[in-house]
Amino acid sequence: MVEPISILFGLGSFLLNQQNKAEEQAERARAARNRANEIQVIRGIIAEKDKELKKAIETIKRLLEAQEEQINYAKLLEAQKEQINNLTAARDASLGALFVV
Repeated sequence: MVEPISILFGLGSFLLNQQNKAEEQAERARAARNRANEIQVIRGIIAEKDKELKKAIETIKRLLEAQEEQINYAKLLEAQKEQINNLTAARDASLGALFVV
């Protein structure tokens, strides 16, 4: 026959083992929650940086468009300068022809 004290020790050992398993499981659950929270924080940071990058890209696009407009305006001014030079040369030639006659 099994003595009651050995049954109590066996039951106590079993309960202690179950408690240890429960504590380990609770610790793993806490660690998993902590990792999930860290991941959420990282996702938030990534989302914020993504917004900043999108704003920066839009700003660069606007600056490039403005620069292109300035280049086109400079080309227009150069063409107008050339027209003025041509008109001045034509006027000078006309005036020269008047005085030669």
